[in-house]
Amino acid sequence: MKNFEDMKYIRPDEDFFLDLKELIEKFNSEHQFEKQNKILKEMELKKRFFITMSSLCHIRYTINTEDEFYKKEKNYFIEKTPTFDNNLKIFHESLLNSKNRRSFEDLYGKTLFKKIELSNKNMNEEIMEDLTEEEKLANEYVKLTASAKINFENKKYNISQMTPFMACEQRDERKKAWDATYNFFYENIEKFDSIYDELVKKRTKIAKKLGYKNFIQVGYNRMGRLGYGEEGVKKFRNAIKKYIVPITQDLIEKQKSRINIQDFKYYDLNYYFQGGNPYPKDDYERLIEKSILMYDNLSKETSEFFRTMKEYNLFDLKSKKSKATGGYCTYLPEYKVPFIFANFNGTDHDIKVLTHETGHAFNAYITRNFDLLLNSSITMEIAEIHSMSMEFFTWKWMESFYDEETEKAKYLHLIKTIFSIPYMCTVDEFQHEVYKKPELSALERRKVWRELEKEYTPYKNYEGNKYLEDGGYWQKQLHIYRKPFYYIDYALARICSYQFLFKSLENFEKSWDDYMKLNKFGAKKEYIDLLESSNLKTPFEEKNIKEIAENLKNLLDKFNF
Repeated sequence: MKNFEDMKYIRPDEDFFLDLKELIEKFNSEHQFEKQNKILKEMELKKRFFITMSSLCHIRYTINTEDEFYKKEKNYFIEKTPTFDNNLKIFHESLLNSKNRRSFEDLYGKTLFKKIELSNKNMNEEIMEDLTEEEKLANEYVKLTASAKINFENKKYNISQMTPFMACEQRDERKKAWDATYNFFYENIEKFDSIYDELVKKRTKIAKKLGYKNFIQVGYNRMGRLGYGEEGVKKFRNAIKKYIVPITQDLIEKQKSRINIQDFKYYDLNYYFQGGNPYPKDDYERLIEKSILMYDNLSKETSEFFRTMKEYNLFDLKSKKSKATGGYCTYLPEYKVPFIFANFNGTDHDIKVLTHETGHAFNAYITRNFDLLLNSSITMEIAEIHSMSMEFFTWKWMESFYDEETEKAKYLHLIKTIFSIPYMCTVDEFQHEVYKKPELSALERRKVWRELEKEYTPYKNYEGNKYLEDGGYWQKQLHIYRKPFYYIDYALARICSYQFLFKSLENFEKSWDDYMKLNKFGAKKEYIDLLESSNLKTPFEEKNIKEIAENLKNLLDKFNF
């Protein structure tokens, strides 16, 4: 094993792509299962190399978007990834049509072949140039948000670094911080609009070339969704409106009373307690030390995993100049380790993002020895269960981070998760409306967004900020630009994570055992089957959402805030 800094980056050159074609030809010329399986494993090694180099490039580029070398290499991968994907599609078609398919299914599982069939629907040679252009446009959004230098109190900050000021105790300072942050978006509104307009048109063009009437099903295919579709998601969103939105309205009324503000505005949204929100008491190094102890105590597996992450510098967590916004976990297959990227800002968000991304990373670590990446590469509505549930399993150790404010921190974490679900549904329904009507103008899209906000988050009052009043808030959401139709997966997963939370409060060990089952299955089962095997109820039945809402209200009543 190597430290992250010592992992060598090698650009996949033209010989690499020639090797892919040779392997495809070899596979097609062989007829014996053993020989074809050997070639499949050779192709798997090529895949692991390409993904590892792509991930190394992406990590180092997002750590410093001004790094000229990795900026250039990022562009190279944007150009070459469609070619790689198309070669994989051709190989997968040969695998699907192999006379030995049943033997492959017996060895690797039938779900793998369903995933391949779904993935292949989204690729052909006609769209390769379009895919490159789409990725370039999405990367423009990343560069634009990373370029933010927000003037506030005679200093310059990036978007992540503004978060503490947007929740500070002084109301006029909160307003200034919110307005300064969204002034960056307002000043660049034409750029944000232009990038998104081109993305919508490009994705619609791709969908038409693939034989679809619009991009929606292509987006679902990209997410690898098996066992449910647009109607199921719509039913879920409606249940959220019916059972979760009323809880958020009650929470806002309590928040108004708690902070003694009745003319509640947008800049009060992140201020939850008189005297300020709870925040971790330690500096960065001490926070990591306490995290090591927490994962030592949680389980043998989490201890080994997190100590490996620390020993080999497999995370970059501090916010800094020219660093991309947000947080993510990615995987380096050749080294069989994950990597965590985040932007700590000194708020409770630091603990949340660390435990969340650690949930993703832990799953990648648990499934690192699977034969095929396709059997460990879970879809996001499953992956987010791992991450969101890890947030709750670590509640047992929150006192080490928050001292006397522990209960307040747990309550804040819980209510933020509840507030987030209707927002996630807003993002999802917005994208459905946009891709159904790709001809909408920028102004019309903002109007659609604002109307949806009134349905899902009716308490939001943007009076005094024209950009937000006119429906611009969505432009801060990276997923809308980079990963269309991803965001609802968070909401689906959150419903499952609540089930782990409720069970853990009754019987922690049993709940953890179910969580480990979920992890160990990897991607070998379809979504609904995987939930059942891990003793989780589906989010697509209204009665289950109703039950979750009732349990949430009961749990909230136990907190005295």
